[in-house]
Amino acid sequence: MIKKTILSAAIMLGAYHLAFPHLPREYSQLDGPQRDNYFRAQQYVYETPPGMSVIVGSSLSLRLNAAALGPGYYKLCLGGGSIFTGLEIVRQAAHHPRVVLVEINQLGWNKDEELVHDLFAPWRTRLRAWSAIFQEEGRPANFVNGIAQRMLVATCHWGTKLMGQAPSPDIPPGSGVLNPVLFARLLRMYHDEALATPPPDLTGRANRIGEAIDALGRDGTICVLYEMPIDSSLSGRPSPVAVRNAMALRFPKTKYHWLEFPQDHDYKTYDGLHATQAEADRLTSLLIEEIGHISHR
Repeated sequence: MIKKTILSAAIMLGAYHLAFPHLPREYSQLDGPQRDNYFRAQQYVYETPPGMSVIVGSSLSLRLNAAALGPGYYKLCLGGGSIFTGLEIVRQAAHHPRVVLVEINQLGWNKDEELVHDLFAPWRTRLRAWSAIFQEEGRPANFVNGIAQRMLVATCHWGTKLMGQAPSPDIPPGSGVLNPVLFARLLRMYHDEALATPPPDLTGRANRIGEAIDALGRDGTICVLYEMPIDSSLSGRPSPVAVRNAMALRFPKTKYHWLEFPQDHDYKTYDGLHATQAEADRLTSLLIEEIGHISHR
């Protein structure tokens, strides 16, 4: 009985391994931001070629336009995650990038030890290198989620048609369509709570980033620090100011590369922190232009 069970499982595993490259990815959907973080980390380790530039950041930098960045950049931007996690992944990966851009906005979050351990555990590394079905993108649950989501959307669509109602327009987050009431509420929350208190031990955190950046620099990687613009009413709150000052002290502009976005206008966001898509596209163009200048110095 046990032998038959093992044999059946091996056959199903082999069949899935052979079928997976041919399965349409539009029917696959990751289950939430944490699963997306695992996917991004694994894609960087297993699929990114040597010499590619990498952006280490949070969900703020995730808004940058991947198509405009082109195939020479990889966004190792973890939603709700720490840049310490991203820097550790870059450090342990087998290849070193040509350029590393480091977003400094979120210094208060610690490294995700569980993600890093899962990513670099030797036995998992060997399995994932052998077949993508052991990577995050190969989880069968992704296809279950994707198909269920499509069925739900189709059901709602046909339901509204049968009831004689026009379907509601699909307005994705960050599209630039703002809900003024919700936007004002979020601004108050960030202003009075989330950005009112600086993260603890900023000097120590800045030094830890410095150790990682200096090590990458010794290996020939160009490291560039930058701060993603947020709503002007929030940029002067105690937390952003404290982070800005601590990083400026640890990384003087006479010794380190900084990318500075122009402050000639109020950057548009859909929640106070994350840029609207139009604004993110503009920031992406500025980033590419500035990196070109730094790389040719």
